[in-house]
Amino acid sequence: MFGYENENRRGPGRWIQYIFETALIIAASGYLIRLGVRFFLEVWWVLLIIAAMTAGAAIGWRIWKNRHGDRW
Repeated sequence: MFGYENENRRGPGRWIQYIFETALIIAASGYLIRLGVRFFLEVWWVLLIIAAMTAGAAIGWRIWKNRHGDRW
């Protein structure tokens, strides 16, 4: 994953390197997940307004289309 495919990874240092890489990936993942949750908590109300407007437009279109049939 980090460019070690062609190298000879033998010896006691490889386990330390595996543990370090795993810890680094877990830390980065946790940070990015926390950042994503914080972003969502900041913009959830905007997304809710956009969803309500879209649903209202779709419902309004279906009501208008049902009352007017296929003619303009």
